[in-house]
Amino acid sequence: MLAQLGAQDATARMQTNQWDLDYYSKAHAAKQQGEQMGIYNMLNSMQQYYANANKLGMYKGMYGLFASELNDEQRKFLANFS
Repeated sequence: MLAQLGAQDATARMQTNQWDLDYYSKAHAAKQQGEQMGIYNMLNSMQQYYANANKLGMYKGMYGLFASELNDEQRKFLANFS
């Protein structure tokens, strides 16, 4: 009878250890995925920052050209009347 109880206890411990390993593996995989997603999001935000900074620089450059062109057109318009 003691041998049977010992065998049942051993079986229960093995099943428990199997579930522990399974849950540990899933939790570890979820943690790794979360870390990787965080790194992915940081890289995307940096890339978006540089893209927006580049667009802003292009806008400022083009605005300067449009503003000077407008001033040149105003000068031509005023030169016709004088």
